[in-house]
Amino acid sequence: MAKFDSYPVADSVLPDDLLITDGTRGTKTIRASEAIYKLLEPVPQMHRVIWRGKNLGSRYTTAQQTAVANGTLTDIWLGDYWMADGIKWTIVDFEAANQSMQDLPATYLTIMPDQSIGRSEMLQSSNPVAMQDTHIYKHLDSWQLYKFETIFGASHILEHPVSFEGAWQTGSWESMRSNGPTGYQRINKKIALPTEIDWFGSRLITAKVNEQWSVQTTSTRQFAAFRMGWTPKLPADHGVWLHGQASNNYYAAVKKNEGAVMTIYSVQNGVCPYVFVR
Repeated sequence: MAKFDSYPVADSVLPDDLLITDGTRGTKTIRASEAIYKLLEPVPQMHRVIWRGKNLGSRYTTAQQTAVANGTLTDIWLGDYWMADGIKWTIVDFEAANQSMQDLPATYLTIMPDQSIGRSEMLQSSNPVAMQDTHIYKHLDSWQLYKFETIFGASHILEHPVSFEGAWQTGSWESMRSNGPTGYQRINKKIALPTEIDWFGSRLITAKVNEQWSVQTTSTRQFAAFRMGWTPKLPADHGVWLHGQASNNYYAAVKKNEGAVMTIYSVQNGVCPYVFVR
């Protein structure tokens, strides 16, 4: 057999090219497309920052549960997904709650669908209510949580604190400087709508007087997948609701080819909620 250095030097590497490894376990081959993940498999921190996008099946398996519970994240990487009902239930981040949420496990997954999984108005009347009392949030658990539970199991979905703004006082977005939500509270939820912070990494619609309320509504940080350019497939003819309010009657949403927009409460927009999975 010729020595390795007698072969021509490769000027590029294709995904299907085979690389050779040699050691105490013998001589083996590995496809180039898999090499980086195999090389860094023992380093769970790298699983959180390198995108893979592999199909992990249709159900959260015992082996996967163990890999998350023990923190090794074996064969689980950012961008990987479970495929069910034509939807990619995607790992958009790992520990996405901000650092003050220290009652959560050291390792967990943040899961979002790659498209809207339902459609509803935010409110059914113009009466001002706290965010947790909107039509969507009053029904979100019974309406959408079971879809996540079918794939991941109810016992694996974590409750976590979500910041909810109080009912809007008076006025509209034109008079932000004298109006706004009446306080806030953190409520433990298993399922929530993403905020502007989660999606865009900054506030675009819900910026209030000198950011007075912004510091009260940051239970999570921007999801890693969005920092890498991932986004759910947005509907062509309507938006997707965000967890954010711009005025008494207008709420934050994302629309295809428009970005973050203010949308009146009665519009039927889609939802792409997220959950934390252990």
